[in-house]
Amino acid sequence: MNKYYFSHDVLLHQMKDEFVFFKIINNIIDISEIVFVSDIVANFYKYNRDSIFTIDEFTNFICSEYEVSFSTAKRDVEDIVSKLEETKIIICE
Repeated sequence: MNKYYFSHDVLLHQMKDEFVFFKIINNIIDISEIVFVSDIVANFYKYNRDSIFTIDEFTNFICSEYEVSFSTAKRDVEDIVSKLEETKIIICE
């Protein structure tokens, strides 16, 4: 089972009711690579930004916060993680 973690080179920022990740390059925020995320992802990040996690752990977090089946949440998490991996916000160990 793959293990993941959030890059240490990102910053989460809330702008009104939206959440965005900014990349940090050489201690400077790079506004050319803004990634918008849901409040679900933002909440998971807040609790797990320094943790290693699996897809199932991320899925369990969502299931504990929202009324959703494990299988539905897992499909969504797999999609979220894949997209955040592409942008290097989430790293696979």
